[in-house]
Amino acid sequence: MTYTISQKIFYIIILICLCAYILTNFDHTHFNGFKKEDDSNFKKKYFNCIYFLFTTFSGVGYGDITPASNYIKVFVMSFQLVLIISIIVTIDSYFNIYIK
Repeated sequence: MTYTISQKIFYIIILICLCAYILTNFDHTHFNGFKKEDDSNFKKKYFNCIYFLFTTFSGVGYGDITPASNYIKVFVMSFQLVLIISIIVTIDSYFNIYIK
């Protein structure tokens, strides 16, 4: 089964959103930069997780939110590996389309 480039990009975005949802299960003590007040509201918590993931995976990494617990560090490193492989496969398929 082959996927178009837009489908692969869509799946990467879905993967990031799913990862952010998983990270919302951890409270503020697992992150440096999350406030206790952010745990009370799911929208704030989810937005902070999305912000953390996009800044981390884009390479910007401002450093205002960082993982504090080993659970989060291992999760983020594992997810980075999956995301890097996904992006490499997407870029490879993009160039294969235009080379042919």
